[in-house]
Amino acid sequence: MINSFGDYWNEIKGLLPNRSDEMLFLRGQSNGNWKQMLPGIMRKDGDEFTEYRNIQVDYPEEFKKHEHLSNLVKMQHYGCSTRLLDFTLNPLVALFFACEQDEDVDGKVFIIKVKKKEILFQNSDKALMLSCLPAFSKEEKEQIRVFCENHRGKITDSDIKSSHVMQKFLHEIRGEYPAFETAIIGEHLLSYFFLRSHKDNERIKVQDGAFAIFGLNEREAVNEINRKAKIISIASSAKRAIIKDLDILRVNESTIYPGLERRAMLNRNKKTVRSLA
Repeated sequence: MINSFGDYWNEIKGLLPNRSDEMLFLRGQSNGNWKQMLPGIMRKDGDEFTEYRNIQVDYPEEFKKHEHLSNLVKMQHYGCSTRLLDFTLNPLVALFFACEQDEDVDGKVFIIKVKKKEILFQNSDKALMLSCLPAFSKEEKEQIRVFCENHRGKITDSDIKSSHVMQKFLHEIRGEYPAFETAIIGEHLLSYFFLRSHKDNERIKVQDGAFAIFGLNEREAVNEINRKAKIISIASSAKRAIIKDLDILRVNESTIYPGLERRAMLNRNKKTVRSLA
């Protein structure tokens, strides 16, 4: 159990990768009673298809139809239910989110070592394929999942032609990337990946944000990612002092939550908002 900023930093130093091909993904949660890290689609009332469709109808200028990953990141920013899970690459940001609220409850920082070669970026075909999934209904996603369970390797053109939903899925991909010719691997659509998207909004920049993006075997993937995580527990009694120490380092509400809109939303939901990284 961590009782001070110094204790936390010593723990972090002990977890820093010894190898140059690894990096840390961290997530702070202020309520340590939450046993697992869960993406929005696995929480109560998480309906990504309805939210994805409605937000594009209501804000077409913000959510361009054929920018799937950017749309997904924006939805995450505005609190929608998505298959993204927020992480940060900055240990101080993770600590802030573990301490900023719930002063009577211990906080947690989840830490996962990730090989750099396994991290996806904005132009990744895997990221594109997974970010297309919210465009499909629950029933369609289940059809895709079953298809991929039966075709875990390379999915051929003839395989796709035999499935209406897979034809629709390929059409959705090519709506954003017409030249897409990459082989679809069934296993990839079932699994999860760590992701660094473009830092095209202030929140991702200041929070040094990153994500995990989940495929269609969400429960299995969530169990695996939580098994991999090292957990640092933050004593509730230490939260207030740690927040003061972080403020000295310029890690505070004004730097973590940029922009008037975000600050207003934070103040409005202060009692219910939990960690975002």
